Amino acid sequence: MEPVDDEDPFLRKYQPSDLKIASEFLTTWLPFLSRDLCSDCVHVLSRRIRSLDSEHSCNNNTETVSRDEKPVYHLVVEDMDSEETDHNRFINASETASPKMSWDDMTQEDGLNEEEQKVNEDSMRTPQKRKLSRDEREQYRFINVKRMKVFSCYEKVKGRRVDILDGLELHTGVFSAAEQKRIVDYVYELQEKGRKGELQG
Repeated sequence: MEPVDDEDPFLRKYQPSDLKIASEFLTTWLPFLSRDLCSDCVHVLSRRIRSLDSEHSCNNNTETVSRDEKPVYHLVVEDMDSEETDHNRFINASETASPKMSWDDMTQEDGLNEEEQKVNEDSMRTPQKRKLSRDEREQYRFINVKRMKVFSCYEKVKGRRVDILDGLELHTGVFSAAEQKRIVDYVYELQEKGRKGELQG
């Protein structure tokens, strides 16, 4: 398979700047995308990705990069090996250094970001998304909470009929899907610890 060139009908729909962004993005993700692929497939995939950026694409079948002039697929394997070390280092550092995240912070990471991506499908073309402040995130959550006020129950109190459920509201949409999953998983974890007697004081 030859690398994709500018004459490819699929690429004609895109501007060179868009193709360059796609090339940079896919190059960053290449170690993940090429995991478990054979070296030939990795090499072809790498050439395809690099050919998207016309400034850096080359017609050389033995494409190399600046790091010791090693073929791209060798670099991918090296990156994959170092990726696990970096990932473990990041996990250890985050466990010791960073404070525990609140539900609100978790929402910003997953549920809120998912909803923002649905609203803005072209977000990949923007250089950087503005991060919402804590107050803005709280306001966003508050707006999305749904309230139901259909409860009523009348009883006689001191000779008068009084709605004893007056002011009661059912709130839905308080937690995102990601938060709900975390809560359910944590409850199951506590149940399991309870069965093993690990929750005793």
